[in-house]
Amino acid sequence: MMRRWIPRVCTLLVPSVLGAQSLASRIDDVGSGLVRFSFDARAGVCGNGRNISTNRSTSDWEPWCEPGPVRVVVELRNGQAVDVDTYVGGRWRTRQDPFTDLGTVEPADAVAYLLSVARDGGGSAPEHAVLPIALADLETWPHLLGLARDGARSRANNSDQPDAGDVDRVDDGVSLRVDAQQ
Repeated sequence: MMRRWIPRVCTLLVPSVLGAQSLASRIDDVGSGLVRFSFDARAGVCGNGRNISTNRSTSDWEPWCEPGPVRVVVELRNGQAVDVDTYVGGRWRTRQDPFTDLGTVEPADAVAYLLSVARDGGGSAPEHAVLPIALADLETWPHLLGLARDGARSRANNSDQPDAGDVDRVDDGVSLRVDAQQ
């Protein structure tokens, strides 16, 4: 009797184990090339495939845009993200060149991966990874604040001369100092 249900249980568990593979590891498996994925946008985010808006219509104006999802294309070279393009609205085009489409992913998985790109990516990827993080249907401001603090600390530690806007350490936090230039 036990022998009959073991294969059934294994058949049920294998897809869930495969589905548990993180977005980062799925993207890492690509190595080099283009990877695209989509995830839910926060309420009020819409776009036409080219422009992204967080405005809502009024009694006098209605935007020409479609609500989410957020669509992301990551360019990889030797396993490192070197560029990130973000779209809202529109649709994916059929591509002639090879690419990997990971489909729709959970916003939390997308944000976790994009935060790693913002911290460790190459080329323009770190700065381009911030927009899709902000658009995700998730509370992302603490993560974005952390990125800003990390970047400010890094700039402060790499600078010999303090400039306006440099970072002063206050307890375990960070405050920005802005000196008036006259």
